[in-house]
Amino acid sequence: MALARAHERSAYIAAVADLRERNAAAQAASPRPRPTGVLRGVYSGGDVAAVVCADGVPWSCAWALTTVACESTNDPTRVSPDGLFHGWWQLWIGHFAPGGRFYGRYVLADAYDPVKSTMMAVELYLDGGAAPWPVCGG
Repeated sequence: MALARAHERSAYIAAVADLRERNAAAQAASPRPRPTGVLRGVYSGGDVAAVVCADGVPWSCAWALTTVACESTNDPTRVSPDGLFHGWWQLWIGHFAPGGRFYGRYVLADAYDPVKSTMMAVELYLDGGAAPWPVCGG
């Protein structure tokens, strides 16, 4: 059993490493994807609120605005210094790897789209509350 877990962990680590490598190559080949639609650039508080405080979100508007400002300084193209967290909500790169939570439904570039990243954040929040954002959302 321990050998099977070690093999699964090794496969997962290799998949995440491969995803990071492909992401780095894609970023080197072209600039980071910019959000499309109505909201563009680095967002002011009013623009952020239009998305993260929309009807039906499971959190308070104040919590969402504070969390996004803390996680990404309201920059939907923000990438953490270690490259592991992306977008407004600083979504973990492992979610997009094979076997990850969003694999097959979203791609890493979707982390930079304010609406798509907020949809992913809603899913994470419904399952774990503020736990996916232990520093900024707690």
